[in-house]
Amino acid sequence: MERNSKIFAVFFFILIEVMYGFELTFIRIPNGIYTILLYASVFCFICAVSMTKWTISEAMRAIFMLIIALAVYISSKESLYLLLMFAGIIMHCINYKDALITIFITRLFILFWIILLSLFNVIPINEMSVSKGVSGFAVGYGLGFIHPNDLAQAIFILCIIYLCIRRNKIDIKDKILFFLVTVINYSITKSRTIFIISIFILFMLIINNFNLGNKMLIYSAIPIYIVAVLISLVIPYLYNESTGILRNIAFIANGILSGRFSNASMLFQNFPVTLFGKIVNTDILQSIYGYDVIDNGYVFLLFNYGIIGSLTILILYFYVIKKLIKRKEIVYLIMVLAFLLLGTMENVIRSVAVNFTMIFWYEFIRDSKNNIGL
Repeated sequence: MERNSKIFAVFFFILIEVMYGFELTFIRIPNGIYTILLYASVFCFICAVSMTKWTISEAMRAIFMLIIALAVYISSKESLYLLLMFAGIIMHCINYKDALITIFITRLFILFWIILLSLFNVIPINEMSVSKGVSGFAVGYGLGFIHPNDLAQAIFILCIIYLCIRRNKIDIKDKILFFLVTVINYSITKSRTIFIISIFILFMLIINNFNLGNKMLIYSAIPIYIVAVLISLVIPYLYNESTGILRNIAFIANGILSGRFSNASMLFQNFPVTLFGKIVNTDILQSIYGYDVIDNGYVFLLFNYGIIGSLTILILYFYVIKKLIKRKEIVYLIMVLAFLLLGTMENVIRSVAVNFTMIFWYEFIRDSKNNIGL
């Protein structure tokens, strides 16, 4: 039974990766096929969790996540939140390494075909002049993706999944390879955000080899997360509502980050904040401002999934960081922190196409004596 539940968990991850793997590209999956994949993924989830033994406390925490997910689904009419929660819960049936390998191989296969089709002009190679805020413009290539930043994210996420798979076996060769891929990624896409986050990861991996650096990382992880969330939510709000010095600070920060806070502030101006979320129709923003991209994962999370839905995700990540620190899973911790920092500048947290760190939400469910998932 346990082996069968693992097989269903593997198929679940393959299905959701295929469902959303082309979301940010010029390839569109027909609605009929998407619906079949969705129902198949739900079937795999139900089979997997029903074939596995649960303690009462684990089952109660999983049920709590499902109740929140259903409430968000009923309110927002989006299945994304459900699938994110399913991914965290189904980790009761599979360990982290096997889940990460499944996600990595599936995404690598999808990325290979997207780039190949673009190079053969089946889909656009997508050369773009990308705004860099006060730095002007730079030419980047999407290679089948709608925006060069989307390609940059896809390559970056594959890299950090690889590092998670390597985990405690990361050596100097892995770090050099990561750096070389980062440089190549930047040269193609011109994504400063991904380049900066990648250098942050490299720095964290290097200092983690030293006792002082390891302690600094452990003690600073939760403060970094809290500051990232506060900056992401407060500055866009101040951009609209503040005056004087606070408004000047918001404007300066907005210029440095290529207008990301002013873009996020458009949501505060045009949409209500609900308890369990609503669909954010970005066409409204396009008609008003001529721009509909919100490069702020936390603000979009708030409006799309509501106060309760977004707060639940933020609490889950708090548990993840706390538990990973307790178990000294430093590589996982670094990658989760890097992803959460990326969320301050890109709308990635709610995206199954990008997010893989929701598998670590299982830390909220896991009993202290349970080694499933490791």
